Amino acid sequence: MVFDYGSQDSFYVKLYLTNQLCTDSFGQWIKILNLREDIDTARIILATVENNQHIKIYWQKLNLAKQYLLQRSENGSDFKYWNYTTDTLFTDQLADVQNKSYYYKITGIDDCGGRSAASPASRTILLQAKVIGEEDAAELSWNKYEGFGENTKHNLLKENNLAYSTSTENAFTDIDYFDENLLQRFYVMEAENQAKTLKSLSNEVCINYKPRIYIPNAFSPNNDAINETFQVKTTGIISYEIKIYNRWGELIFSGNQSSKNWDGKFKNATATEGVYFYVFSGKDITGKGFYRNGNVNVIR
Repeated sequence: MVFDYGSQDSFYVKLYLTNQLCTDSFGQWIKILNLREDIDTARIILATVENNQHIKIYWQKLNLAKQYLLQRSENGSDFKYWNYTTDTLFTDQLADVQNKSYYYKITGIDDCGGRSAASPASRTILLQAKVIGEEDAAELSWNKYEGFGENTKHNLLKENNLAYSTSTENAFTDIDYFDENLLQRFYVMEAENQAKTLKSLSNEVCINYKPRIYIPNAFSPNNDAINETFQVKTTGIISYEIKIYNRWGELIFSGNQSSKNWDGKFKNATATEGVYFYVFSGKDITGKGFYRNGNVNVIR
């Protein structure tokens, strides 16, 4: 048998058969199909934060690849071997999505160990936020998604994944950050490719509103439609209970965040004008307790 090598991926095999009377031969060119770095390049389709817990990476299938090598970097240059898989997707459970952005590359490997060129790196989005002043605004910053090419659109999402702002920059100041009807504000950054067929999400940023409690020191339930009820107002408080006592320590009213305000009545009768004592207890969304007590004047 004789081997005659031609190009890098092909060779000619010739087989000779002989006996005492004659000789015969048969030849055939054989082409080797393998992955080559100068021809084949892997491509990541999408890298995205999923469920605000981990990162999901999807890539294009290479026909000759039997497995794939996934590499990860935190700075875009020092890539480490991260995982070998036969699938075309991977969930990075070890990613710290609240504090870091990651770069990923994928390489195809065939049965003979031949490799494709590594894909261009794709980078996930890290969104960060801080409050300015006394909750005057929220300052948000992020790195841009890398992997969709030119004309990547970035949308800042608020509650219910509604687009709040579209930006070509890396920062945004939300002057409408505060809402007295909410306990906290959520933000997510979304990157969208030009064809609007792929979206990569950042981590979710949640800012708890600073707990504030307003308890009036007087009200006048006299049917003049002005300051008729004793009304507690809060922001950043998830639940509370308030109790009002008369000067003899008798419980006159008990309420919470869901009940009606005190209308100045006790046992369906008009409460006496004068000074009453209240005790307030509540907690914020983290479970921290808040306590207040003081006087309230009923004015007729």
